Amino acid sequence: MKTVSIVVPFYNEEEMFPIFIKKAKELFIDDESYKYELVLVNDGSKDKTLELIRAAARENDFITYISFSRNFGQEAALAAGLRAAKGDYIIPMDCDFQDPPELIKDMLKEAENGYEVVCPKRRKRDGDSFVKRFTSKAFYKFINGISGREVIQDNVSYFRLMTKRVVKIIMDMPETERLFKSEATYVGFKTKIIEFDRPERAAGKTKYNYRKLFKLAFRTITCSTNALLYLPLHIGIAFSSIGFLGFVTTLVLLFVNGDYRWGINSQNIIQSFLIISSIILAVGIISLIITIPCLYLQNLMVNTQRRPQYIIEEQYDAPKTKE
Repeated sequence: MKTVSIVVPFYNEEEMFPIFIKKAKELFIDDESYKYELVLVNDGSKDKTLELIRAAARENDFITYISFSRNFGQEAALAAGLRAAKGDYIIPMDCDFQDPPELIKDMLKEAENGYEVVCPKRRKRDGDSFVKRFTSKAFYKFINGISGREVIQDNVSYFRLMTKRVVKIIMDMPETERLFKSEATYVGFKTKIIEFDRPERAAGKTKYNYRKLFKLAFRTITCSTNALLYLPLHIGIAFSSIGFLGFVTTLVLLFVNGDYRWGINSQNIIQSFLIISSIILAVGIISLIITIPCLYLQNLMVNTQRRPQYIIEEQYDAPKTKE
């Protein structure tokens, strides 16, 4: 009988955890088609999440858990869970049920049909604000456009089924600064998309605010593509061309109007403001250009330091997975 490992990161989810465990047991405990393993990763929670995980592991022989020494972030929690998972099929998902666990059986059917990756995709984002919908769509178009390939699938989250082989290839990648959604798209393999309507969060609040989403967007770009390294070249060519044309135009005007003088009048005031504005704009563009290589250098620094992506303080393996 094949084993299905479900990997779930938790961070300060004491309100959501009992709901999650109850639902998971209802869905999987009576399924005789597969053996199920829950791999729960406590990402340095400061509430009672770890206590609840320990209690659930004592009561259920299919729960494996990992607890970090501090908060290392969702990417680290996913990586630890994927490495610990022993299943033939491995499914990372959030605990808030915005990734509907009812889809798992449909995903398994597609896997049995020969697909190595099965990705649920949101049909629409009605639950999000206009700003979030607009920025999300613009971001996906931007990163996939500048890369010349699909770096990240639009409206597809971490929630997906992967075979053990796919997960091993992803985990064998040497990066320290990991980005699961980009890596999962990069490896390819036969993939099936399942569309669904995403429900509201069952309890608690999302841990992703706009600041974290903005930071994640920049990490996604710098971890997924080197296209922005060429942006300064393109901007430099464009501005050099404009500057050259402006210089030639000024020389022609001075030559044609030999009596051209700088006098104190409204026209020259406007010209002065134009020059000042141009300088400010140029400084802004230069600052932006300097920032882009710095972001890549930051990733390079993280990867060359070779620090562990996470530190495990406590780990417990489910008795069922030891058989």
